[in-house]
Amino acid sequence: MKPVLLAIDLQSDFPRLFALLKPRARFEADVGALAAACREGGVPVIHVLTLHRRDRSTWTLHMKRDDFRICIEGTEGIREIGAIARRPGEPVFHKTRWSAFFGTDLDRFLRERGYDTLILAGFLSHACIRVTALDAYQRDYGVIIARDCIDTYDAAHEKITLDYLSRYAARVMANEELLPLIRREFPARPPV
Repeated sequence: MKPVLLAIDLQSDFPRLFALLKPRARFEADVGALAAACREGGVPVIHVLTLHRRDRSTWTLHMKRDDFRICIEGTEGIREIGAIARRPGEPVFHKTRWSAFFGTDLDRFLRERGYDTLILAGFLSHACIRVTALDAYQRDYGVIIARDCIDTYDAAHEKITLDYLSRYAARVMANEELLPLIRREFPARPPV
């Protein structure tokens, strides 16, 4: 297993625009713990961020229809939440649709480096996490959804999503199970 952590849409606009279900402080602590375990264990952290142009050329149909502005270039809303603060050298992919694969070079990047397992964390469980998980599965990647590190505003659809994905396409793991696995499988590397 050669995993990476995909930090998907962990950006300011999501908690600003949606009534997310998890207490923010707890969620950010869980995300921070996962990111720290990955970094300590040599599991790369890849940042996948939504970024839309002001001129609406990258907007989805529902964004245009509802004049819904999210993650617009040059706004505070594109900033990542502090718990996942990017480190030098960590790759960033910008997307304009739900899937981290759609319109990006993510698949090529992962394949060129031999990564075969994706740990997903981020917003929104029933949308970007779900579609990315299914796209990853269709590309023959192993998928782990970090249960404590995803959030949504739609509890019913999150439950349906996680039930379905755990049956067919992904392992859904809480931090108490996932962090020891990362530490056991990828122990911290000694300083060079």
